[in-house]
Amino acid sequence: KNMKNTCILKLVLLVILCLSVVFASTKYVYPKTLYYKPNPVVPFSFASFYNDHMVLQKGPKQSIIWGYHQARYVGITLKVSNHVKIYSTMTTRGPFIDRFIWKIVLDPIIQPGPYDITVSTNFNETILIKDVLFGDVWLCSGQSNMALKMNYVFNSTKELAHVSAYKNKIRIFQVGEVESARPLFDLAPGKGIQLPWSQPTPESVSKFSATCWLYGRNIQDHLGYPVGLIETCWGGTSVETWSSSLALSHCNIDLHNRIPLEIDFGSMSRKYVPTTPSHLWNSMVHPFINMTIYGTIWYQGEANAKRPDNYNCTFPAMIDDWRGWFYAGTHRITDPLFPFGFVQLGPSRPWSVGNFSVGFPDIRWHQTADYGYVPNPRLKNIFMGEAMDLRDDNAPSGPIHPRDKEDVGLRLSLSGRAVAYGEQGLKFQGPMVTHITEYIAEKTMVLSFDNGKHPITVRSVDGFEVFWFTYHTQGDMQGEY
Repeated sequence: KNMKNTCILKLVLLVILCLSVVFASTKYVYPKTLYYKPNPVVPFSFASFYNDHMVLQKGPKQSIIWGYHQARYVGITLKVSNHVKIYSTMTTRGPFIDRFIWKIVLDPIIQPGPYDITVSTNFNETILIKDVLFGDVWLCSGQSNMALKMNYVFNSTKELAHVSAYKNKIRIFQVGEVESARPLFDLAPGKGIQLPWSQPTPESVSKFSATCWLYGRNIQDHLGYPVGLIETCWGGTSVETWSSSLALSHCNIDLHNRIPLEIDFGSMSRKYVPTTPSHLWNSMVHPFINMTIYGTIWYQGEANAKRPDNYNCTFPAMIDDWRGWFYAGTHRITDPLFPFGFVQLGPSRPWSVGNFSVGFPDIRWHQTADYGYVPNPRLKNIFMGEAMDLRDDNAPSGPIHPRDKEDVGLRLSLSGRAVAYGEQGLKFQGPMVTHITEYIAEKTMVLSFDNGKHPITVRSVDGFEVFWFTYHTQGDMQGEY
């Protein structure tokens, strides 16, 4: 009997041991921040988005460079051309079972360059990225109005004719459209990069985000030093897909249910748009959290227009969350309140298919966290480019996609210069309501505005949505501000 009990005990212990091995293996195969692995045939490399012609964040901020090696405890040295200092570190355990991570934080570099950056190991391995500039790095994200390319917009031929003059002033990078159920440590190999860091040419910029380029070009014209632009967007997508599970938990969003797909009219002839919460945050934003950035611009909201009520929670929560991740991921180098700019939703025909634009006024209001203006006590260091008057009924991709991105880029850059760069004396905000008086007997409402000197012109009563009314509006409107 004792022998039988001993055998049973040994069998139980063996089963437990086997299960523990399985669970341990599962833990390593599916760590929290792993879905795609780096290219297994490259033993020593930079992370995927470090390549020739890139822009790293200039001083006084420090920039971060990191990559992979197949062995642990390998000595790594890094040198920036024309700089005396040699940086050193060792590879350490990362989120991969067959790759190790090296990471180096550079001293602040003010001069724009260009530079070559050489990284070597104590095994005489060397990798190099060339023609690197130091400037301000801006992330451009959102849905189809951010994704609309330069070759779509008004005056694109004129704009594209001059882009080559910016080859040592602006560099561009495009993230590929990939979704992931888990946060990625790096961009997905083979899919995650649409365009590596490149000098601007008419061909490359024609296929780049118009809003991102025009904002960056206006900012660079003012700053006088390089700007790096990272486009990461996907047409038709909701704010929930770009938000981490932590951000969405603050707004009582069910993380396991797909967000109802709202048609992004005319965005493109795609058959698939991601609708699962966090999937685009995981794959198209999270990989960059270890890279120092200066700020972000955002053009999104149309996909949330049919269910706008929670946008005053989800949008501010997403901003807070992005800031927290980049701050932590860069070892407190990226500003915890880094500048965040967004484009106010533009106009669209009220009789669009499915009455799609009925929620636009609510989204515009919620974009400001229900203050009506930015920056404000809830949204600090936030700026906005107004687009309410940029109507384009004949736009090839529908009125929801106005082609006037020149004014969008200019207005966003003016507010960015005022808020993100602290420039004084700029007039960067549109008219804002300061007082409302209702005369019930006369059936009249008088609205007072500040911040303007010219007459307000409203084409029809449909335009009354700018005052946050969406129905039962009749009669004429006229006035001045």
